[in-house]
Parts: sequence; C-alpha cells; structure tokens
Amino acid sequence: MKNADFELTETALKRKHKGKLFCKSRRVESIYIVREEVANIVCDNIPADDATVLEINPGPGVLTRRLLDSGVKQLRAFESNDEFLPYMMKLQKEHPEKLTIIPHNLTALSSIAARDKVTRENNALSMFEGIRSQPWDSDPPLRIVGVITQRRYTFVRHLLFRISSMSGIYSLGRCELLLFLPHKEYWYMTAQPGQELSRYRAAAVHYNLFYDIEMLSKVPRAYFHPPLPKRPEKSIAKKQNFTDDGHMYLVRLTPKRNLLQVLPKELLLDLFYFVKCLMRVRKARLIACIEQWVPKCGPRLIKQGHTIFTKTGDLSPTQYLQLFREFSSWPEFAESGFRTTIQHLHDHIEDHQLHHTNE
Repeated sequence: MKNADFELTETALKRKHKGKLFCKSRRVESIYIVREEVANIVCDNIPADDATVLEINPGPGVLTRRLLDSGVKQLRAFESNDEFLPYMMKLQKEHPEKLTIIPHNLTALSSIAARDKVTRENNALSMFEGIRSQPWDSDPPLRIVGVITQRRYTFVRHLLFRISSMSGIYSLGRCELLLFLPHKEYWYMTAQPGQELSRYRAAAVHYNLFYDIEMLSKVPRAYFHPPLPKRPEKSIAKKQNFTDDGHMYLVRLTPKRNLLQVLPKELLLDLFYFVKCLMRVRKARLIACIEQWVPKCGPRLIKQGHTIFTKTGDLSPTQYLQLFREFSSWPEFAESGFRTTIQHLHDHIEDHQLHHTNE
C-alpha cells in the first residue's frame, strides 16, 4: 500500500472503510477511535511505567500510533479484522521492538478460554506470553486500553470472574483497565443500595469489591466510529429508569492492592458467588436466603445487625464483604448447601461461555 492509503482523515477513512467505520447500526461488535483528540485523552491518563499495554480493536491505528509516540515500552495490538491489519503492519515496521500484532479480538477472551477447555489448546494464555507476573501488591504488569461496545460488556464482566479466581490475566498480577464504556455499563457499575433494584445488581457489588473505580472523562458517542443511528433504541431502558446521555465514559479500573489482605485468595471466588447468589432476587429476605444454606442461623445474623426485614438488595459492597467474612467463619460453611449452589452456578457460567463460542 502507498503512503496515501494510510491517510487517517475522516474523508479518507470513509472512502476506504465505509462498511466498517461508517455503517449506522446498534448491533456493532467493535467501536474504533479515529479522532486524535480522543486518542490524546487516553494517552494523557496512562502513567509512565513499565506495564505492557494491550490495545483492543485498534482499527486504523490512531490510538496505536499515539501510544507508541507517547513512550509506551511494549504494546500488543489485538486486531482480528483483516481490513485494518495493513495499518498495524506499517506501524510494526516503524516500531519493530515495541509493537506486537495479535490477530484476535481480545473482547472475545471468555469465548476463546472456553473453547480452549474443549480443544485442550492454550490460545487465551498464549496472548500474554512474555509478560512477567508481579506480586499482587506491586504495580500493574499490564494495562488494557480501548473501547467496549454495549454488546461486548460481557468482556468486562468476564474479568470480574477472572479477578475473583485469580486466573487468566489476573494470574500475572493487578491488570489495570483503561476503557471507554457505554453509559449504561457505567450506570450499572456505580449503582448503590437504595437506588432502583433494576440498577443495583450483583455486578455493581463485584466491581466495587474488586476494583478502585475512577471516571476520567466523558466523550460524545458521536466521536467514535461507526456512529449510532439517530432513531431511539427500543429496549427495556425505560423500565430501568435509564436514559442514555449520548457519551462514552473513560473509566480506570484498578484491582484493589489490599485485596488479598482483606480476604484469603482461596475465598475470593466464593465471595463472587456469594454475592451472585444473594443478589439474584434483590427483594428477597436476607436471613431466609442464608438459612437455606445453614438452617437456624438467623440469630447469628441478627447479632450482626440484620433484621428479618433486611433484603438482599439493601446491603452495600462493604456490608456484603463483612457478611461473607462472618459466614465463611462458621463451622458449617465447608459442608453447607452454599457449596452445592456455587457448583451449579460455576457450571452454568462455563456452559454460557461455551455456548457463545459456537455463535
């Protein structure tokens, strides 16, 4: 390709990639950064450290070039679309020591990991070969940057599962996320007890238990490509009292440094499922739910400040942590019905991920 073929003006991109960057659809799998000012916002929020940066769906490479020029020492660009690979290859020739191209969609990580279990391959972990693991209380060894679509929110939810099991990328240490998220996912992420139960869900508790959350910037959705159609989306948003404000939210999710001091590593996954089980029906009575696992434990919970009227959706993330620490200290914990419940949930999650590998 000639140099003119790598021109990144909006006119040039529209001429070459109208189908990928300018088709108006609400069902897009990938959103791309094509404006320099948006790339600058991302780079301005990346500290000068040794963390390897993983870029999601770089597309024509506007952010990729800016990352390389800003001093990132090692960059892995995850681009699965052949249409954009020439841009990556050109940048790799200019920065052979810094840039590695990986022809996978990183947001499909859960599906790739599920497929590996069936095929007994190691495609998921091979993406992170060469990245040195760090102790949990050290600085992050890697940082994921990019844009997440509403259809790919499951990528971030999958990482909630991975951090609780200290597996996948979190077997390497505290992987930091610097992501543009749809307003709706940020809305769920920042929900608090006392708000609408349709908003305050298990994911909100998980996010706040495992990460320090920092909202860095809001950027109009119109600055990203492909654009959204103008017609309003027909969804259940009205029932949830959610109104999209037309922005993408740049959020930094940093795994809590003291996570392993708060709870032993072997109990983190149990905490994940404990919250998931109890927050399934957020109007359910808390004591009644836990007595299904440990009969007649109500008096112990009342001593902890809960009442027969306390609902599962009333508890804050901090209260859930305190409750689980108490629950896991009981002598009945290891043989309780909770163990059977979480095994069923674990199997369901794995089946769900495997189902998506075949879509």
